Amino acid sequence: MLHLRHAARRLGAARWFSLPEPPVPVPFSEAVQALSPLRQQSRRFSAGRQTLVMPALSPTMEAGTIAAWHKAEGDYVEEGDTLADVDTDKASISWEHMGEEGYVSKILVPAGGEAPVGKPVAVLVAEAPVHLLRQGHRSGPPVPASSPGAKTSGAKTSPALGWFDAITVRDGQRAIVWKPDGRAEVVVGPAKKRLLGDQVEFLREYIADAIRYLVIVDKEGNTEHIPGPANVWFDPTKHRSIAVKRCIMLDANEHIVSYLRTESNITRRVVTGPTVHIPASNEWVHEFKWSATSALHGERGRFNVLKTLPDQVEVTIPRLRSFDNAEVSMDVMVFMQLVDVEKLLNSTHDPVTDLKVSITADLTEFVSKCTLDQLKERTHELNDLKMFKQSTQRADQIGYKVSKVTYRGYGFSRDIDAMLKQNLVDETKLKIEKETAVKEQDIEDMKSLRRVDRHLKEKEAEVTTNKLDLDIERTRADERRASAKATTDDEMFYLEKLKAMGVDLTQYLVAQRQKPADTEVRITSDEKAPVLHMHVDDRSKK
Repeated sequence: MLHLRHAARRLGAARWFSLPEPPVPVPFSEAVQALSPLRQQSRRFSAGRQTLVMPALSPTMEAGTIAAWHKAEGDYVEEGDTLADVDTDKASISWEHMGEEGYVSKILVPAGGEAPVGKPVAVLVAEAPVHLLRQGHRSGPPVPASSPGAKTSGAKTSPALGWFDAITVRDGQRAIVWKPDGRAEVVVGPAKKRLLGDQVEFLREYIADAIRYLVIVDKEGNTEHIPGPANVWFDPTKHRSIAVKRCIMLDANEHIVSYLRTESNITRRVVTGPTVHIPASNEWVHEFKWSATSALHGERGRFNVLKTLPDQVEVTIPRLRSFDNAEVSMDVMVFMQLVDVEKLLNSTHDPVTDLKVSITADLTEFVSKCTLDQLKERTHELNDLKMFKQSTQRADQIGYKVSKVTYRGYGFSRDIDAMLKQNLVDETKLKIEKETAVKEQDIEDMKSLRRVDRHLKEKEAEVTTNKLDLDIERTRADERRASAKATTDDEMFYLEKLKAMGVDLTQYLVAQRQKPADTEVRITSDEKAPVLHMHVDDRSKK
């Protein structure tokens, strides 16, 4: 039996090392026709392309960094394959392909590059592109892992090489050479390896810096986490997969809850920042699922990091019934802070929803004791924390502290709202009418005052005018008296002079009084005495 095995081995070696027949020359036209399928394939590649964009791997993710690509240009991608490791603001997440299968035609964002959510990062095509086929990339789906030449995700397979071809492994590269009998040899560059029917895969190096770590899964399915800085070469004979993930970086007011699985049980612990957390291979981080949102934990859905900074949540409670059966809605803002993580974990799965429920209970109790008119007058009481006894008690039970509640407003049902709007319109009309009447009355009063004032001013002007007239008359009378006195004084002076001259004043005055209109009295004198003469002038003749 042993001799037969050796003979079979020699026959197999002879078969492997038999020289191939020389190729038959092909005319140029036939060669061109042989390329037509490639050209058709290229056209189909342009028609059936998919653009892979940066996915939103978390509700708050705005951009991501490609930590490492698990697929290279020319690699075949199926649904569920891991395309790359993406670093977000808090963690490193594996990006799985959920679309149609195809080939990676072009990587637009290299490893280490950052791209916002929605930006194209790679191009996937339905069939392998011509330029990648000519470079020796695999043009079909992956071969089974049981095959000696099986390609692990991310490794580049060498093109079909001749028996006596050689490959060059450059410095900083590594390759694995698969022997025809299934054995594997790792070649570390710089090196040159001659092939004898061997197949070659160039290996990929996975590098983790200080804020990342390596997740290595071996062939048996065992997982190992290696913190950075570290580097590991993927070896398909040892490894099933290698991924680079970002460490969980916590600030001073951030916490995560992790679970550690042992052979006997599962333990829980709270990791408090500031720290850089690297999960162990048998450890996972708790994922919180809150149906409600807050300012700090606003992700509607899932998140890992708890924050103990002051938080706030807006609560709107619809369809509350007042004492007079009016349907109203209330809106308040609750200011709170997480103070005890352990109490939170042991008391509730959704603390924000619990607080909203307790706030609803407090507001229901308040509104039910007030009529609609009383509610309008008492809404300021909702700014007092003492009005929310159930909310503060429940917050203390789940590890929160409520510091303040601020009233934001209220609303009504459609019927009541329409009625209130109509009442508001009516009140506004009455108010406008009242204000208009008051303004009109003010205008009339102002006009009356102006009329009275004008009358008074006219009377004052009349009195002033009369006073001025009296003053003028007095002045004129004084002037007349003064003029008469001056005339009299002149006459007396004249008469005294005449008397001094020896004129008979009686005769003179009689002559003055009795003279006709056309006569003139003259006084002449000679050397002896003045003589009174009366001359008559016929003025009519003149």
